[in-house]
Amino acid sequence: MGDADAPDECLELPRPLGLLRTVGWNLSEAFGLPTLGYVLGTAFGGRNAGLWAVLGAIWLTAALRLIFTGSVPALVLISLAVLTVQTATSIATGNLFIFLIHSPTSPWPLSSPAPRAGRARSRPSWPGR
Repeated sequence: MGDADAPDECLELPRPLGLLRTVGWNLSEAFGLPTLGYVLGTAFGGRNAGLWAVLGAIWLTAALRLIFTGSVPALVLISLAVLTVQTATSIATGNLFIFLIHSPTSPWPLSSPAPRAGRARSRPSWPGR
């Protein structure tokens, strides 16, 4: 057996049930809980309550990640910051259009903090201490 055959032997594929569980959890966390929050909030309290319910569902997801895993990914924190500002702005102005432009515009102002957040977490202590 030559070295060219070694990479094929070392390939590890994910188990189908584990992969389905991960996909299901990620979809419910990213789409299902916020959508459910919006539907319930809108049904019981109107559009603004639905927006607050979406934001609450996302904050709840981040809090549960922090409790159970001990960390929250930097991209989730950035999304929380963007969605918090967008929710407050949408409710204050009464314009839901701000939520519709979330995907194309949110990476622009927050593209530089993401790499710094990853580097800051890998340091053993904060600078200056």
